[in-house]
Amino acid sequence: MKSCRIVTINTGKCDSHYYRRMRLLIEQLAALEPDVIALQESFRSDDVCGDTANTLAGALRMHAFYTPARRKERQFGETMAMSESGMALLSRVPWSRTESVVLPMDPLDGDRIAQVARLDLDGVTVTFANLHLTHLRDADDLRARQLAALLAHPMMEPAPGPVIALGDFNT
Repeated sequence: MKSCRIVTINTGKCDSHYYRRMRLLIEQLAALEPDVIALQESFRSDDVCGDTANTLAGALRMHAFYTPARRKERQFGETMAMSESGMALLSRVPWSRTESVVLPMDPLDGDRIAQVARLDLDGVTVTFANLHLTHLRDADDLRARQLAALLAHPMMEPAPGPVIALGDFNT
């Protein structure tokens, strides 16, 4: 494997100035020319007026693996919209295998998920793990259990090549 440019970013759901943020993300990510992008808090509304993962994938000509999470009604511009704040992995080449992982949670925080996906890059199989650990203060034990749940997933061990963990660790 020659090299692989990787970006991980918490996209902030639909919080304030969503369309402006999307334009800036497209512009800046295009300049970086990443091979893989890991998104946390990837917004998707039911009416599809907002879809962070697919908008970025389309603009950057990438393949998207999206996992929905944290479904609820959110303020989107001037209206309320049923939506998700999910996880997404984007890649320049198609993913060879993808799975979602349910992580331990605390009712004060809500559901947490991770993604595991594989790419074949120049004859090397690389496993990418995208996670968003709890944001609760004084919850290091929960973060440790969330990370342990991800590491126990069958795609993580034994992996056929390098394993790269990406995301928002909230540490």
